[in-house]
Amino acid sequence: MGALSFDPYIDGQDYELTDFVIGEPQIDGNTAPVDVDFRNFGEARHLTYDLVFEDGGWRIDDVVSTNPENQYRLSEIFADAASIAN
Repeated sequence: MGALSFDPYIDGQDYELTDFVIGEPQIDGNTAPVDVDFRNFGEARHLTYDLVFEDGGWRIDDVVSTNPENQYRLSEIFADAASIAN
């Protein structure tokens, strides 16, 4: 099995997204965290998307969940998986 057993961009495996709100980016040079709130199957979710400005556009660099039942930083999941593989 791969490093992920869920979709980190929606914090779940399945989705029925509602009440989607994208916060204002906090731009600092070429980086910008953006808070995103939504409901998935009626459950509140809060994610922070860390963006970087590359090749003329903003790109997602990392995703952070502080939801109590599933806290993660996507880059740490991948780093942990890479350390196990080596």
